[in-house]
Amino acid sequence: MGEIVHSNVTGKDYDIKDGIRLLNLKQCTMYLKHGCELLDLYVSRDHETNDPVLCFIFNREQSKLLFDLWCKHELKWTRKD
Repeated sequence: MGEIVHSNVTGKDYDIKDGIRLLNLKQCTMYLKHGCELLDLYVSRDHETNDPVLCFIFNREQSKLLFDLWCKHELKWTRKD
């Protein structure tokens, strides 16, 4: 078991080893659209530019298929009627 973190945004407690960090807003939007669990969200800084960025923490297991589809440019926006 790793370090347990409490999210003030989602109210969830999670092990940091169970999360992945994403900064790409379009990728994060697609993960949320496809139901991937958001564990946390916080403001950070880009290490190269020092610009502020939003850092999204998603569930590692739930994101595996979505990451594969994202890399293949096959993660699509689908309508849920």
